[in-house]
Amino acid sequence: MDKLHRDYWQAFNRVGNETLLQHGFSIELLPEKAVSPMLFRIILNRQGHQYLLSFSSHHLDFQDGVSIEEDGQLVLPLPERKRNGQGLYGYTDQSIKEMIDDLCRLKN
Repeated sequence: MDKLHRDYWQAFNRVGNETLLQHGFSIELLPEKAVSPMLFRIILNRQGHQYLLSFSSHHLDFQDGVSIEEDGQLVLPLPERKRNGQGLYGYTDQSIKEMIDDLCRLKN
């Protein structure tokens, strides 16, 4: 795992672990694939729903940020975020907290 992903994983756990567990999520860091060492994935499971956190594939491209999919469909960020020019979730503690709060509000 490269430094950017390691830092994100640590921040993700520090900022959101307790909140996610309180909302019934389990967290799984998927192993890196030899095909793409830049591929970093986190799976969140809750009540039969599985959410995949996808990250920018280029370690210097912070414009892409993080998105969350379920069954191959984008569920977060919500479309109104993009319309408001906010784009995807970033890599800061505040952005991680916002993403986790939005995720916990998703209905099952």
